[in-house]
Amino acid sequence: MDLQAFFKNEGIPLYTALPFEVCKVINPRLLERTLPDARSVLLFILPYYTGRDEGNLSLYARSKDYHLYAKELWGKLSALLSEAFPEHHFCSFVDHSPINEVHACGLGGLGVIGDNGLLITKDYGSFIFLGEVLSDLEYTAFGLPEPALHIEGCLHCGKCRQACPCHFEDCASGISQKKGTLTPEEQELFFKTDLIWGCDHCQLVCPLNKNAQKTAIPFFYEERINTLTAEGLDAMSKEEFEKRAFAWRGRAVPQRNLALWAERAERNAPTINPEKETTS
Repeated sequence: MDLQAFFKNEGIPLYTALPFEVCKVINPRLLERTLPDARSVLLFILPYYTGRDEGNLSLYARSKDYHLYAKELWGKLSALLSEAFPEHHFCSFVDHSPINEVHACGLGGLGVIGDNGLLITKDYGSFIFLGEVLSDLEYTAFGLPEPALHIEGCLHCGKCRQACPCHFEDCASGISQKKGTLTPEEQELFFKTDLIWGCDHCQLVCPLNKNAQKTAIPFFYEERINTLTAEGLDAMSKEEFEKRAFAWRGRAVPQRNLALWAERAERNAPTINPEKETTS
């Protein structure tokens, strides 16, 4: 089994394996349900950056939902691992994980941890998704270089905190994804994102993201949407909608956000005073 060749073929540039004991378990119930006797974790990053085109969606949400790609990738990786180690068990995670993914990737030397809590890699910045495979196999069996087991921090320049609409007291991206009616205070923070879904402010001002390379993974270039309109959203079939990253909260949330921006634009639109009009 050649994991390095597998990841290279998939366009995945960074990966490592750690002993499970050094990881921070943040969801013990999930661990108990999936692989309670985990002994190692195989970590990898999925770069998604394709450029900074104008648009009203967070950069991560312009491609199809990355969970679709992660599911496809896991199918291939699972077959490879199961063939090489038929007596062992493997379980994959993206986002919803038993462990702190950022902390583990930092220990593995895949990047530094920013003041905004994101992993920032040398070549791809923080425009990445994190994935991992838990296993009851010893981490050395994966045949990868020894991990650093040392966490490094970012430049601590403060630019991300200054740019954050909430100054890290909340998350504007999270506010844009809340269900129901937003309070007036939440609406003002939402408008500061300049987007209808998500927020990229802390990433876009980060000096370590200045020269981020574009991803080599074809998936993130397919069926992209830079700007979502109310008409475009309404025209999406159920199948099309469910492919998008902004679908996980249901159609009502992006519809509400689009309506809020439309109402704001209408309120701020210049008005014509009939008394000042002149006729020729």
